[in-house]
Amino acid sequence: CRGEPQAPVTDADAQLHLFTQGLCCIIGVIEMPFHLFWLVGVLFLVAIAVVVVVVVAVALTRIQSPSLPAAAGPASGTPLDILARRFAAGEMSAEDYQKARDLLQGDSPRGS
Repeated sequence: CRGEPQAPVTDADAQLHLFTQGLCCIIGVIEMPFHLFWLVGVLFLVAIAVVVVVVVAVALTRIQSPSLPAAAGPASGTPLDILARRFAAGEMSAEDYQKARDLLQGDSPRGS
C-alpha cells in the first residue's frame, strides 16, 4: 500500500486518506480512489433493490391473476350453483332466477 498523503490539508483529510488506504490494503492489490468504493457500494445496493422489486412484482402478478382458478371453468359446480352465480352477477332478473331454479329442482314454475 502507499505511504502518507503528500499534503494533507486537515486532520479529517489525513484520516480519510488513512481509511481509504486501509481499505485498499484489506482488499488486496486493488487500489482505487475512495469515491469508487462508494460507487461500487451504491451500485450493489441498486442491483439488490432491482432484484427485490422484480421478485415482488412477479409474486403480486401471480397472486392477482392465477393461471386457472378452480371456479373459472365453464362447467364448475352444479347447475344450481351456476344459476346462483349468474343471478348474483346480475345476468338475470329475480323472476327468471326463480323460474330456472324451480325448473332445475323439478318443481313446476310459479305463476303459470
